[in-house]
Amino acid sequence: MTRPFLVSAALAIVAAMASLSAMAAPTVYFGEDQAAGSPAGLSASNAARDQFVQHLTQLLGTAPGVEDFETLPAGTEFFNNLNDRLNFVGSGVTASLTGGLVRNGPYNARFAVSGQQYLDTSFNQRLLFDKPVVAFGLFVVDANEVNNDPAAVTVSGQALTPAQIDARPFDSVDGIFRIVALRQSGQFEVLFTGGSFPSRDSSAMFVGLIDTADPFVDIRLINGSSGLDLPFQDGFGYDRIYAAAAVPEPATWWMMAIGLACAAGWQRRLARRITA
Repeated sequence: MTRPFLVSAALAIVAAMASLSAMAAPTVYFGEDQAAGSPAGLSASNAARDQFVQHLTQLLGTAPGVEDFETLPAGTEFFNNLNDRLNFVGSGVTASLTGGLVRNGPYNARFAVSGQQYLDTSFNQRLLFDKPVVAFGLFVVDANEVNNDPAAVTVSGQALTPAQIDARPFDSVDGIFRIVALRQSGQFEVLFTGGSFPSRDSSAMFVGLIDTADPFVDIRLINGSSGLDLPFQDGFGYDRIYAAAAVPEPATWWMMAIGLACAAGWQRRLARRITA
């Protein structure tokens, strides 16, 4: 009875310590460049991206994978397209995407932050990863420009009632960009809301999220004007999307080692008492 009890106690200690780590909120990396206009104007966004990548590399011992849309044919449409997936090169992670168009070249104040291609969309998007990821980041271009009056917005020419507005996800009659995760608990968690609002034309930002305690599987990119009539819609550009697969944290391995060492020590001590 002694050995099972000690092992169970050690594992309980490890689980309790791990639960303390799990309570931490995701770490957010954010940088914004108003009226950036081109990759040359992304000083703050690039600085945030560099911090995100550096920190993640220190945690995992390897850099995150990235999808830059350069290998996809220009004009690729992700809407209901199961064949084309996001491929985060170097990470072994892929993801499905519910919509968007791959553009080659600037369009309506949106632009690629590297290379020539990026994802252009006016709707909410869902990324479903093929495995849990501890980190997610991306550049967002030309967002947060539309400052809609909820009393004025329409869908198919019809004004929305307060109840219809409340039924839209995450207060999304405004033009604000949000990142939302569907957690394992089945609850949605808003991970990021922001950037300047209303923003200037052709602005850009980088948003990075790291959460080793509660990895992401299902991410929603919220365009606060998604599905409204054209006068109230705002188009966003997404580029250089980063992801890193979940791996056991070094702290977790240390906690397990300490717990098992304690169990082994107690076992040896009791064995000596019995033989004595």
